[in-house]
Amino acid sequence: TTLSISLLGPLRVVLDETPVSEFKYNKARALLAYLAAEGGPGFSRAELCALLWPELAERAARRNLTQVLTSLRDALNGAETETLWLLTNGETVSLNFEAAVQVDVARFSALLTASERHAHRSWLTCNECAERLAKAATLYHGEFLSQISVSDSAAFEEWALVWRERLRQRAMSTLERLAQRAEWCGAYAQAVEYARRLVELDDLREARQREL
Repeated sequence: TTLSISLLGPLRVVLDETPVSEFKYNKARALLAYLAAEGGPGFSRAELCALLWPELAERAARRNLTQVLTSLRDALNGAETETLWLLTNGETVSLNFEAAVQVDVARFSALLTASERHAHRSWLTCNECAERLAKAATLYHGEFLSQISVSDSAAFEEWALVWRERLRQRAMSTLERLAQRAEWCGAYAQAVEYARRLVELDDLREARQREL
């Protein structure tokens, strides 16, 4: 059993080949996105309360968190599976990354990091890195959490904005390289496609329009 979580573009959660969409609360989606993006062994309940309910007293925030965790656990474990995807105790919460959890943001970042660290003479002539960059580009379906907003939490919105801009910049750098390499290889139709995607991400920048 595999749990796939896509954060680039609209949130998409798939358990094996079955979409998971029965989330009772918007903040259940937000919490799942946070746990998936940040990874790690666990986050304190106090930290998660401050992220999602910064204006509430601690007792009320913890009560809300318990409700959200219950609904999230029900959504993830609603199918016939023995895997516990959500790990909780009295103090911490985490996704069970020791199980088969796949997160597109982690895969996207790993591909780009591998390309950056690869010992090649030039990224322009490196077929392995070109393949990594192309795979990363296919994972970028849109801006990070493009359809999730937590209007009563500036902390969550700021967190999402930082991730969104960081990943957007990495995506643009990736597409720039792919366009340059495609042009260098004489694959002009492919170069146009990468350049068009760059314009979509940064349509106010005149240099992007000129390049296309």
